[in-house]
Amino acid sequence: MEFSIPFLFTMKTILLLFLTILFFSCGSSKVSESYDAEEENSTKSVFDSNFVNNSAFVYQYTIQLASFESKESAISFIEENRDSITGELLNSFDENKNLYLVQLPVFNSRIKAEEKLAEISKNEIFFNAVMIIKKVNIEY
Repeated sequence: MEFSIPFLFTMKTILLLFLTILFFSCGSSKVSESYDAEEENSTKSVFDSNFVNNSAFVYQYTIQLASFESKESAISFIEENRDSITGELLNSFDENKNLYLVQLPVFNSRIKAEEKLAEISKNEIFFNAVMIIKKVNIEY
């Protein structure tokens, strides 16, 4: 059985592509497993293992709906969309980014924040809403 040179070249290319994908897919699963373990450890109670020099930390989760360069635009957005969402809409100024942010109140549970984000992302007005995770140190 004879094979032409273009056919052999194509088969080598396909084999090389397959091995490359296989190599990278195995490596990424290890990374995600270690990330999941880190995340699982980070959700333990503040009083379990997060002590560092008489301080601890918690995570706070905020859903950001929009950002604007002017306060008037942020207030207008809140007024126009107040009935489109359950819960309070907050307006705050981010000095680092020089933007006015429209956000929901802080969630202390990642699961609750993710559920709310999934719920509001179905509305085309809030399709680009994002969850912001903030690590807050607690000192005592």
